[in-house]
Amino acid sequence: MQIHSLSESTSHRAELEATEQIFFESSSKKTFSGEEERLRFLQRYFGVYAEQDPDWFLIARGATNQVLGYLAGAPETRNEHFILNPYLEEFRQVMGHYPAHLHINFSPEARGLGLGSLLLVEFERRLKSHSIPGVHLVTGATERNVGFYNKNGYLEASRIRVGSTELVLLGKRL
Repeated sequence: MQIHSLSESTSHRAELEATEQIFFESSSKKTFSGEEERLRFLQRYFGVYAEQDPDWFLIARGATNQVLGYLAGAPETRNEHFILNPYLEEFRQVMGHYPAHLHINFSPEARGLGLGSLLLVEFERRLKSHSIPGVHLVTGATERNVGFYNKNGYLEASRIRVGSTELVLLGKRL
């Protein structure tokens, strides 16, 4: 597997299209009231990272050069992230230990092969080289990916309820 950032890409548009397809394939949200809602959802968890943090948007390619997955990350949680995801305000106190954050997705055929762990290691390596002390992510408390993150050293730092969903902030100190 090869890993590079979007800013290092030689086929920027093609990689964005491939990773956007993976984003929607991987998302638990499948229906939208219209194109405007779909685009807002894309911007919230994908677009803001590709546009504003291309150095931290990592793309994984396989042996035949196909895009397998991506990690959309940011070295710090900024005001725009809080605006896009108001529930983050409930986690603000614990975020000081874990200023960076991420979203990771793989195509269905690339899941379960250990590639996600390799992407995490590369993202964490890049964070450490910039002296960033920790990284977090937020997911549903009962989601399957909690076990994946736990295996990679991400531990529960906080938990909140938003409507009928229980969210957990998982963090890792670097």
